[in-house]
Amino acid sequence: MTNIAGGVLRLLGAFTVSRVTKASEGQPPGVNWEAQEYLWPEVGTATAFAFRELSLELVSSLRFEGGANRVAMDRHVSGQVERNAMRVVRRLTPASAKVLEQALGVAAVEPDISGDRRSQERLPAELLKQATPDLIFESVVALLDDAAHGFGESTDYDLITDEGMRLPPKAVFGHALSRALGREILPKHFSGGEGSVCFRLLLEAGYRIIPKDRMQPEVAELDLDRDEIPAEVYPEGAKTLKQHVSRERKPAAARAKKSRLHQEARSLVL
Repeated sequence: MTNIAGGVLRLLGAFTVSRVTKASEGQPPGVNWEAQEYLWPEVGTATAFAFRELSLELVSSLRFEGGANRVAMDRHVSGQVERNAMRVVRRLTPASAKVLEQALGVAAVEPDISGDRRSQERLPAELLKQATPDLIFESVVALLDDAAHGFGESTDYDLITDEGMRLPPKAVFGHALSRALGREILPKHFSGGEGSVCFRLLLEAGYRIIPKDRMQPEVAELDLDRDEIPAEVYPEGAKTLKQHVSRERKPAAARAKKSRLHQEARSLVL
């Protein structure tokens, strides 16, 4: 178990994993945060919970199997650990695992995160959920019109609009949440990235979120939308797939647009 705050990586403890489950299968006892997957500890294997700060030299020496050969360092602040570096589950090499096992014997410390209070200012999920699909759609329109917001450019992911434009996902969500709550929402108030409430609500609103270095899958979508699909290219069953995609594509975004048009029509009548 690890913790990153203030640019410092801390080792909290360790346990033997008995199983890994998806969010739909429930949460382990004592867990109250949202994630795509959860690690369940084997009974009686957990070490005592304590903060143990790891040096940057040790962090930089860690190696992972499967191609990820080091912990990502923060691209914005030199000499600090990237906050999202440990979001994904990666398997340490045996040598690096042994290093962390030895670090479990290091004395506990009081975590000094006075320079990074973002986790203390983040809003609960119930407030984040007030950014409804119609507000998200309106915020997409506003950002396309260069509306002012307190967010920078995206660093890892882009939200793809219906027109194929790219927007910063957190900026879209923050703008929508500001309208929902009636006050300014800033990056410190919520987190983004895979598994976050922010990304989940944007996806539920019908928008795609893709890594910045990935091409948009527009060709495949356009092919599925064509009625004249050659039989030799798409065998039996392709028509059913096309109809399914046509019906299911961006349902929440469609509802949001209808809501916006309905509001405009009412304002014209009034």
